[in-house]
Amino acid sequence: MHHLLYYINECTNGNVTIGIPLINGSGSELDLIVPTDDWCEQLCINRPGTYLCGCHDGYLIDTDNQTCTDINECLNDNGGCSHTCTNTLGSYNCSCYDGYLLLEDHSTCIDHCECCTGDDDCQHTCHNTIGSYYCTCLSGYRVSATNSSACEDIDECMESSSNCSQICINEPGSYNCSCLNGYILLYDDYTCEDIDECEDDNGGCEVYCTNTNGSYYCGCDKGYYVSYNYSCKGNDTWFLIINLTRQSASTWFK
Repeated sequence: MHHLLYYINECTNGNVTIGIPLINGSGSELDLIVPTDDWCEQLCINRPGTYLCGCHDGYLIDTDNQTCTDINECLNDNGGCSHTCTNTLGSYNCSCYDGYLLLEDHSTCIDHCECCTGDDDCQHTCHNTIGSYYCTCLSGYRVSATNSSACEDIDECMESSSNCSQICINEPGSYNCSCLNGYILLYDDYTCEDIDECEDDNGGCEVYCTNTNGSYYCGCDKGYYVSYNYSCKGNDTWFLIINLTRQSASTWFK
């Protein structure tokens, strides 16, 4: 006669309770563990003629072979994280320092090129560094003292850093030079040179033209004076010199 053996599956027939059994089950601190051996905190694994308790991933079975304890993966090689490992119940998370990106493997951190992705806030030029970036400005500008991302115009005229020999005119990011009346700006765009008005039609003077720095004046022979039309008029006792820059008689000689 053959006898058939039937194994009882304690995990499915209700003999084994899953979860820590409580007296009143209220979930409060007054709950007490029921003094029984027929329960597993997380998993019940059927075996021929018996059963075993097991745990979910991220947990280890305790020495009582019933309860489970969280595994702190961060204690082992930082959980494989490049930067920061944060333990959670049954698992863990990797994160990266500022200026880095977490790859799809959820553990490796690489530099975040803010300049490449447009995540920078530089007004002019962005320069990437490992884990960060910095801003610089175009010629004629400098980084603001109050905002490292902003650029402010350099007033070369106020700071006396221009090369203008006479007049400096500030422009956004640059400056221009100009000259006083009676001077001309040379091809270097900085230097002012006196205009010799006497070389052009004798300065309009009828007889004598004398060049000065930034101006000139007309003169006549003795016994004559310079008229307001720059011609010489006869006068036995007076000689007039007109300063053409001021357009008025400057000196009388007797």
